[in-house]
Amino acid sequence: MTSDPERPAPDGNRVDLRPRPPPDQRRRAKARAHRALFGTSLALAPSEPDGSSPTEAERELQPGDALGRYVVGERLGHGGMGTVFEALDPALGRTVAIKVLRGANIEEHAARLRREARALAKLSHPHVVHVYEVAQAEGSWFIAMERLSGRTLRTWQEEEGPDWRRCIEAYLQAAAGLEAAHAAGLVHRDFKPDNCIIDARGWVRVLDFGLVHEAKAAVSEGHEVTTADGEPDSPADLKTRTGALLGTVAYMSPEQRGRRPADARSDQFSFCVSLYEACYGQRPFATEPEEIRSPPRGTTVPVALHRLLLRGLATDPSARWPSMGALTAALKRVVAPPRRGRWLAAAAVVGGLGVWLALGRGEDETRCRGGHDDIAQVWNEDRARRLEQRITDTGLSYAPQTWSRVRRHLDTYAQQWAQQHRAACEATSVRHEQSPAVMDLRMSCLRRHRAAMNETVGLLLEADAAGVKQATTLTSKLPDPSTCADIERLRADLPAPHDPALARRVEALRERLVRVGVLDHAGAYDEAVAEAEAVLRDARSVDYAPLRAEALLQRGRQYQRVARYDDATRDLERAYTEATTLGHERVELQAVTTLVFVVGVQQNRLDSAEQWGKTALALADGGRVEAFARANAWLAMGIVLERRGRLESSLEHQRRALEILTDSLGIEHPFAAIVMDSIGTLLAAQGRYDEALDFHRRALAVLEGIHGPKHPEVGVSLSNIGLVLKDQRKLPEALEHHRQALAILEPSLGADHPFVANTLTSIGTVLHHQGDHRAALEHHRRALAIYEQSPQDHALTIAIVLGTVAVTLDNLGELERAMDSHRRSAEVLEQILGPEHPHVAVPLHNIGGLLRRAQRYDEARDSYRRALEIRERALGPEHPSVATTLSGLANVERDHGRIAEATAHYRRALAIKERALGPHHPRVAFTLVGLALLELEEGQLESAQAHAARAVEIREDAAVASDLLAETHFTLARIQWEDPAGRPRARALAQQAHDEYAAEGPEHAEDRAEIARWLAERAG
Repeated sequence: MTSDPERPAPDGNRVDLRPRPPPDQRRRAKARAHRALFGTSLALAPSEPDGSSPTEAERELQPGDALGRYVVGERLGHGGMGTVFEALDPALGRTVAIKVLRGANIEEHAARLRREARALAKLSHPHVVHVYEVAQAEGSWFIAMERLSGRTLRTWQEEEGPDWRRCIEAYLQAAAGLEAAHAAGLVHRDFKPDNCIIDARGWVRVLDFGLVHEAKAAVSEGHEVTTADGEPDSPADLKTRTGALLGTVAYMSPEQRGRRPADARSDQFSFCVSLYEACYGQRPFATEPEEIRSPPRGTTVPVALHRLLLRGLATDPSARWPSMGALTAALKRVVAPPRRGRWLAAAAVVGGLGVWLALGRGEDETRCRGGHDDIAQVWNEDRARRLEQRITDTGLSYAPQTWSRVRRHLDTYAQQWAQQHRAACEATSVRHEQSPAVMDLRMSCLRRHRAAMNETVGLLLEADAAGVKQATTLTSKLPDPSTCADIERLRADLPAPHDPALARRVEALRERLVRVGVLDHAGAYDEAVAEAEAVLRDARSVDYAPLRAEALLQRGRQYQRVARYDDATRDLERAYTEATTLGHERVELQAVTTLVFVVGVQQNRLDSAEQWGKTALALADGGRVEAFARANAWLAMGIVLERRGRLESSLEHQRRALEILTDSLGIEHPFAAIVMDSIGTLLAAQGRYDEALDFHRRALAVLEGIHGPKHPEVGVSLSNIGLVLKDQRKLPEALEHHRQALAILEPSLGADHPFVANTLTSIGTVLHHQGDHRAALEHHRRALAIYEQSPQDHALTIAIVLGTVAVTLDNLGELERAMDSHRRSAEVLEQILGPEHPHVAVPLHNIGGLLRRAQRYDEARDSYRRALEIRERALGPEHPSVATTLSGLANVERDHGRIAEATAHYRRALAIKERALGPHHPRVAFTLVGLALLELEEGQLESAQAHAARAVEIREDAAVASDLLAETHFTLARIQWEDPAGRPRARALAQQAHDEYAAEGPEHAEDRAEIARWLAERAG
């Protein structure tokens, strides 16, 4: 007997959507024109010129050509034995870079290409380029990888001439990428500044792992070499193994030059050569790596740096630093001297720079040096000292790391703001390149950014432990000062009032709206609502319509935060209408995007939400709007499509959101981590667990980089990984991740925090699957008590946990108590969501299953039918959740002997699942098993055999839990027994099912006993 199980939490909506048509040619051309290019300096150049010319296939590739499933775009340059092109992946709506193999010995090089892709695919780190696939098409091998924009570290060093401190900060990011590679058992073997790219935000990525190899692999003369995945190396593979000289000689370690085995310490040597060159302007060795040069005369590089580089450059690998992590820790100590000294040194540098500028450029420029004084009123040593005290006094375990990151963010922000202030002034007052009107636009933008920084620092100076938790997120969300140099975007906003007095009043109110936004980011929603209401009241007395639209937008957003959804919808619709009338594009897009979330997610009006989403995407694709707003529009539409069950289309939209963020804000932005986690959850819902883990782990790496390893957001991310591992039935690993999360969350947030309760529920679910139902129930009840005692409203979550408790009670054999817990869950859901909300169908479906097992068929049928009616009305007749309930109803009818009704329900459920999820999705197998058992009872053996065999194939391919495999194997055994020729196979399948149930633990004792009886009866 089988039925599709319902999760205790309300199901996500699962349907399909045909791919949206591509944008018109004009829009595609415009998008390409605005897209930053790789440039020839991209770190994908071959280590040594090989003199080969492009292949015929490469010469023929032109923009618009197809290469596999990709549409080729512009040629971006040569690199790593290949030519790099921009390309479009139409299936996922994203831009990628493809490296097409070049050279005469294509198959030999293809082996290296495959190895490069395998190595990179194992890495998921913010400072390592991400590879999507390696494939062959149109006679060429190619790698499809993340498309990056920027300069190589070498070009950055040559063009900007950064000081030693900035060089170390850049190379520390590259070191993090190398350290991640080493942790994965990989060695780069060709690290150098040409093989790192730095984007406009200063984030460094390590590329071109073309010489990478498995650190643990070994080569023995006369023996075949096999890689970690079991595939034998080709002769070309052996060229990068021991005994082969590859890599760039100037950066190569002595052991590589001597053709001895290379390991992580070899990368360390190359890293130190590169960093030495960056800081001193010369390489450490004149010729061979024997005697290291003395530092050049007059260098400001500290002696401590020279000493630690000497150790990394030791000829004997054992004399070097024990790991990249150890070297990184030493570098951080050099680059971060005592705070007071650092502040005074920075002041001295600024002061010296000011004297030079005054002497070199004359009196005209002195008027443009006020930016440092302006920003110093917001961020200075006194505020820094007070803020450090405030953060560290909380006693939180992650407070020191939080302060370090907050200080770095704010120091950098103040410097960038002052630079933009000076640039805006000089462009008008010194170089006369821009008009005074343009300078006014830039300065107005900078004043709002300065206000955002001032409000952020002010909030943090008053923050409690909960506020400190948000500190790094808050500072990382400060608006980028460089956007104030985007004249075209600034002009796209509506002009300020001509009346100077009115303009000043509008500017003051806009700065108060900035405060509302900062309060929102800090989670101070009640205070944000009050301020937004006050600003709107004042804005109505000002004769400037754009300000009223902006204030309506902000008040609507804050009403959303406090669950006043009807009020939020009213304000957002008015903001959208007024902004559309005025041509206020920024407010238009933000209002309609927020409406997608309010109407679709909070109010479950999915038809309306989808229409708002289409409007948002149209606005995002046109005009000049910020990347964050464009990405948010794609994410919003993706979430609505997910709730409608259109998973593939949802995935395309969410990937597009991530691509926008990555291209403009960088993969390390906190919003990128949110999107990656969302994509991971979506992939897990599709049963694509390895891909889901990749995205969750990438999000974890970003969050650890932003917050440090002990921050609560890191704990939540660990728990997300645990959820996927649980779905993979990797229960010990899942439990370990959830317990790591609890060890972070409980000390930092307190034992009664809702995040702690979430993790307790996750631990309970894993224990449930391990068969420890008593311990599972204890964890669920503790979580329930936290939610019920919280001052916040957790009614929806309480309903979900009640369902989880019911499932556990059912497994303990307490059927009536389980049914009572499901009923309580349904009552709570009806009270807060209304009786027709699709979430209400979840407990009703589960109650139907319990009643069926109690053989109370009429009641079970009524409960299932009520769930079915709700789902069909709310989600549509083709939603996978409708199919789930149809399967449950079919089981009841089959048990009750109503064969015609059962058959109709099964067949309709199967058709819905195959259309919505695809014919090979694991959830299809539930209906196939039920249909096969029905056909067995009716003597339809051929059809029963086909359906059962297909269910076995699906579940074996999906690597589902052993108990589900056992169910399908025993079903097929019972069918095959009816054919005398198939009875030996039937016995083997039944025994296999028995063993699979045994592997799941004592909870399946009854199932094992049933199979044992079946085998005993057929022993003769």
